[in-house]
Amino acid sequence: MYDFRAVLGSLLFLPPHDPAGAQINLFSLDHANDSLVMEAIAGLAHLEATEAHFRALAHRAHLSQYVVGALLRFLRRLLPKEAQPILYLALRDRRHIVRECAVDELEALGGAEAAPLIHALVSGPHPHVRQAARW
Repeated sequence: MYDFRAVLGSLLFLPPHDPAGAQINLFSLDHANDSLVMEAIAGLAHLEATEAHFRALAHRAHLSQYVVGALLRFLRRLLPKEAQPILYLALRDRRHIVRECAVDELEALGGAEAAPLIHALVSGPHPHVRQAARW
C-alpha cells in the first residue's frame, strides 16, 4: 500500500491536465483504502481534472471524514459554484473534520453569505471546528 501511495504522491509533480496522471488517480478512486482514495481526490484536484467531478462526487457520503474533506477541497478548487451548497451542508455534518474542512473552504471562496453559518460554529462542540470558525 505504501508503494502505491508513493506513486500517487509522485503524480503531484505532473503538470495540470496530464491524462496519464488523471487516469491513475481515477483508477485509485475505487480502492478499498481510505487514504489512497483521499490521495487520489487530491491528485485529481492538483491535475485540475474537472472531468472527474462526477466520479469524485460519488464519495460525498464516504465513511471516511478525510475522504470527504478531500472532496470538499476538490470541489472548491475546481467547481466553486457547485461547491457552495455542498459546503453549506457539510457545515452540519456529524464529523468534525468535515465541518472544519467546510469552514476552511467556504472561507477560501469568500462571500459574506457564509459568515452567519460559520459564526454559529464558534460555540460548537469540537475545538478544531471552533478555532477554524473563529479564524
